[in-house]
Amino acid sequence: MVGFSEILSKVPGISFNIGTKVTNIHITNSGVLVNGKDQGSIARQAILDNINSGKDDDSYPCDILHEDLLGDYKSLEEIINKEKDLLKILKKVLPENRFEMILMARRVHFAIEKNEGSQKIIALVSKLDGDFPRDGKKVLNLFSADYFNSTIFPLIESFKEHDPDSYVEKSNDLFESILRFFPIAIFVNNNTSVGKISEELRKRLGLKKIPFIKIHAIGLDNISKVETALLDLKDIRFSIEDNRFTTSRGIAAQMVKIKFNYN
Repeated sequence: MVGFSEILSKVPGISFNIGTKVTNIHITNSGVLVNGKDQGSIARQAILDNINSGKDDDSYPCDILHEDLLGDYKSLEEIINKEKDLLKILKKVLPENRFEMILMARRVHFAIEKNEGSQKIIALVSKLDGDFPRDGKKVLNLFSADYFNSTIFPLIESFKEHDPDSYVEKSNDLFESILRFFPIAIFVNNNTSVGKISEELRKRLGLKKIPFIKIHAIGLDNISKVETALLDLKDIRFSIEDNRFTTSRGIAAQMVKIKFNYN
């Protein structure tokens, strides 16, 4: 794998110590910051040239580090190494700003998985929400419920296999449509009212030929709201599975699956 140490070692004018414990690299629109020191536009272009020349099956799938993740380089590197193939798929089919949002949301989810502490997680969520106020938390929800692996990636691969000439466009349309309205899932948070849950359910129950609806809730208050919204949902057309569990942080959680009986 072509690492940043190799890349920087090839750039004239940059003194880089491979033995340094923590090295933060931030490529900006006009230069590059190495441990906070701006190395200028020539160094920036040289780094990008080396990145591009080194891109192969084992190289990093991304070459821009979001400024809000500058202090989390090691965690970001671990995410990229762990999910390199999947991130490469997204890098190829999505615009840079969408990919950047996904990478930030994955960093937040990584912190939750690793139980990095409430203050750290709150700070990362705040950054995500601040930079991507409309869709950032939606993407975080998709990671939390594993919809990238179970739904998004398989569909992108299917587009590529059956229509390689337009699979990028179709993948973009898929991602944007999911962010606007995800027919098979409802995410309940502290700001979601019982009325809103019922409204979102009605929207989906009126659709034809969707296999199921999943309602995701974390925290006892949110679980209680889901229970209230489901009280009037009694119909032979569907069955309800209520799955309760505890998150890695010890918080009560719920996933309700409403399955349609089309027979």
